[in-house]
Amino acid sequence: MKKILIAIACLFMSLVASAAEISGKVGVGAVFGEPTGFTAKLWNDGVRAFDAGLAYSFSEFLIIYADHLWHFPGWVRGTALDRKGHRFMPYVGVGGVFVISTEGGRSDRKLFLDTGNTVGLGLRLPVGLEWLPADPPLGVFLELVPGMGLAPSVEGFFQGGLGIRYYF
Repeated sequence: MKKILIAIACLFMSLVASAAEISGKVGVGAVFGEPTGFTAKLWNDGVRAFDAGLAYSFSEFLIIYADHLWHFPGWVRGTALDRKGHRFMPYVGVGGVFVISTEGGRSDRKLFLDTGNTVGLGLRLPVGLEWLPADPPLGVFLELVPGMGLAPSVEGFFQGGLGIRYYF
């Protein structure tokens, strides 16, 4: 057990030490997929960030979400993704989602609003990869998000998308 804790501590310290400085702390852009909409990201440091979005689901729901993300910048070193001036940052996170159904969405049993209610809450677990080129200050990302509706009913859902953000 002690060896495992030491290994985890060493891994954590190496990730923090290898975290690259982000060209801008705030990024805004768009995500295309399920859901499609606007996205923003605020970096706390080179490893942690907050991500939020306002999007429309093809299942006829307006979605507001926020996630806390942990990035792993050292995981692609020495691979084909490791190119000079380009950073590929895999990440995982945890967050929440607030859903408001549209008129047409209330009668359908889609997403997790199967009770006829107009609002719902859920848990998101995003997993993704973000490409941060040296110039221009952009971030292009692919994200897959399994989740669970918590209210008004408990059901699983899956979201995902391809997005781009401009950092300033």
